[in-house]
Amino acid sequence: MRVLIVWEPVIWTDTGPPGDSVLSRISDSRTVHFWDQDLLLSKALVQEWNRSGVRIEAEGGNDPDVIIWDFVAVFARGARWEGAFPQSVYHGSPVVEHVEQVHAKLVDAMHEGHEAGAERVHPAPGNALRSGSDRSP
Repeated sequence: MRVLIVWEPVIWTDTGPPGDSVLSRISDSRTVHFWDQDLLLSKALVQEWNRSGVRIEAEGGNDPDVIIWDFVAVFARGARWEGAFPQSVYHGSPVVEHVEQVHAKLVDAMHEGHEAGAERVHPAPGNALRSGSDRSP
């Protein structure tokens, strides 16, 4: 399992990548952090979802200028973004309202991996998954 966290400048305090105090709240070794200064991921997600007809819970609906943030998605083992964005097995926003559902999906995915011979690991609820709303450096 890998957790990818993309930080973006969305609110006025987002003047740069999050500082150590923010990053320390998500300390799982399977986590990789990215700083997306130009909101490239958000723009790509909006374009992809408008093209495919998939909608997410985000203010602005299908407005091409909407910013996707404080959003979580869980993908099946082996999912790759090659051409079209992969279908998520679960997604939601804001993150803090979806922690329990994401935890359940991750446990399910890890259980499936365990059955296939992978190491079984249980994420601690609230440890690896926290809302990105409080991102002051």
